Amino acid sequence: MRLSRVAGSSVALLATVAMMACGSTSGGSSSSGNNPINIGVFADITGPVSVYSVSQLQGIQLAVHEVDSSGGVLGHPIQIQVKDTASDAKQAPDAARALAADSSVLALIAGGTSDSVLQASPVAGQLQIPMIASSSFNKFQPGQLSDWTFRCASTEVDGLKAFMSKVQTLQPFSRLAIIYDGGNAFPTAEKDTLVQLASSLNYQVVDTEAASSSAVDYSTPLTKIAAAKPDLIWNGLIGAGAAAFMIQARARGISTHFVGGQTIASPSVFSLAKAAGEGTYTLLPFVASDPNPNVQAFDTLFQQFYGKAPDSYNALGYAAAMVLFEAIKKTGKADRSALRTTLTHFSYAGPTGQITFNGGPNNVNSNWTAVQVVNGGWKVV
Repeated sequence: MRLSRVAGSSVALLATVAMMACGSTSGGSSSSGNNPINIGVFADITGPVSVYSVSQLQGIQLAVHEVDSSGGVLGHPIQIQVKDTASDAKQAPDAARALAADSSVLALIAGGTSDSVLQASPVAGQLQIPMIASSSFNKFQPGQLSDWTFRCASTEVDGLKAFMSKVQTLQPFSRLAIIYDGGNAFPTAEKDTLVQLASSLNYQVVDTEAASSSAVDYSTPLTKIAAAKPDLIWNGLIGAGAAAFMIQARARGISTHFVGGQTIASPSVFSLAKAAGEGTYTLLPFVASDPNPNVQAFDTLFQQFYGKAPDSYNALGYAAAMVLFEAIKKTGKADRSALRTTLTHFSYAGPTGQITFNGGPNNVNSNWTAVQVVNGGWKVV
């Protein structure tokens, strides 16, 4: 199938997102005269973590275009309705409630943070609407999420031990300093996990600094980190804040290698950080150079549509949408309760690996690849 390339893709996408966030709807092209299957999406379209949600929306839009170009789902085109949660997890329940209140909305896609998913999950349960989370990496305790919630991304903390062991073989370290966004549960959980792993991986956590990803000046935590003399620094800030921290660290003469998780795992972070981010290690759920046929098919599709290479969050958004669309097909009808039953035991192989639900809310597979930033791009290590 040949897709038409989107001219000026970034500008076009942002304009579309802005229109949808104002309450408009958007779907892929379809010649079908049938009523559309409506899907509600809430995501952080604006604010400090918007770069991740906007990338996911690109993936979702591509999935919509792909299925609609092939006749839709159950013969119906897909239409999405988007609510902006503005990088504020507290807005997620209201966004989910507003979307779910429309009886024509079959399911929700949560394209925000793990905090947003946690806060919106009770709403999905109360209103009995399936909610697919595309990029929720936190590890939650049993019972924290309603049985109407399904998380496609692998839990990051479960992959941290293998990742940090890999980093040790590449960049031996014994003294780890950690800076993290103390106002966000996900980087806080990363910090806690790294502290717990210290004894088993034979390193010492010499300093932990809580900071805001929206800060302008990181001189205070950098002074404390430098005094602790680490030989590796975990960067758990988010987006532009993570980039600013690396730039300011290098400006102060701190040459220690950086490492980080999903809060920094976006090309946009290293586009901002430039030389300051070179050599950083992180882990990804998707790497475009992976020879896996599902990865290569998505990479080709995305480049034909947007005229640029996809990133991990593009792939996460696409995979979550395709899980939903394939589950609707398997269900055979547009019914919330029946769709939930299908999702409870469901599997899909896509660009982020195998996604499998086995009676619970979490993808039971762990799909991570260790990479290093080299010349502004990812190098598998």
